[in-house]
Amino acid sequence: MTVAALMAELRSRGVELRVESDVLLFRPRNVVTGELLDAMRAHKRAVMAALETEPVPDVPPVSECAKDWTPHPVPVAASSEATEGSRAASRLGVHFSSETAEWATPDDLFQELNDIFHFVLDACATPANAKCPRFFTKEQDALTKRWEGTTWMNPPYGREIARFMKKAYEESLAGSTVVCLVPSRTDTDWWHRYAKRGQVTHLPGRLKFGGAKASAPFPSAIVIFWGGRLGRAVRPELSDV
Repeated sequence: MTVAALMAELRSRGVELRVESDVLLFRPRNVVTGELLDAMRAHKRAVMAALETEPVPDVPPVSECAKDWTPHPVPVAASSEATEGSRAASRLGVHFSSETAEWATPDDLFQELNDIFHFVLDACATPANAKCPRFFTKEQDALTKRWEGTTWMNPPYGREIARFMKKAYEESLAGSTVVCLVPSRTDTDWWHRYAKRGQVTHLPGRLKFGGAKASAPFPSAIVIFWGGRLGRAVRPELSDV
């Protein structure tokens, strides 16, 4: 089942979807079973990305209506119709850090780019997966820091990706070259506001993140925001955001 077919089927059944704290939630629970539940496990990240472009519903936080909303993925044991396929999809989600928006940079791709750019800062990292001696963790909040030098950015892929792309673009205006690995989401607002201001290369095929055996369910792109005089020379002339 494709992502488009999945979204259409969910809506035809009256299923509501939302993202809160990088967790996909849905309701009502009783209509999402069998093949539909398997498809949601397999395409969770793509569904969350699709929801980025939709208006946020004016509903209470999950903490105020927890009994109505079901977090995804649903534990396999909770479904009497769970199949081996659903269990495999659940294991796949672990490789892709399914409960977070973090998709670890493939080492071979980073090395290829680092040989060209010689990065000095990793803007979005953990101590375990940082690609540069200097890096910002989630707790340090890169959005509040100055990015000095040539910077690598593989941002969180949840709704906050727009803020990171805006920051990357602004840092290029301040003189830093920022190279970004992002989902190729040409239908999103953040793509048209910020990604199109950089030099875009769409990567062929699908990447394998964080040593996963399976490929990601979305295509990826490299966006380069050039800094300094080169940035001023090549930056597209787009309307102000």
